[in-house]
Amino acid sequence: MNKKWYGIIALVVIAALIATSIGLLVFTPKKEKWKWYENKEWRYRIRYPADWEVVE
Repeated sequence: MNKKWYGIIALVVIAALIATSIGLLVFTPKKEKWKWYENKEWRYRIRYPADWEVVE
């Protein structure tokens, strides 16, 4: 292969990396807020979404 093809392949790879990076930034889901439930008797903690309700 000559230098022209190496340049074209490099540009295609760079364009693919940029497109993937932009896609990840745009389509990353929003982080949910989490709360902690702690049971001191059994000594454990569990994270759960803030819109859930703890019922004992």
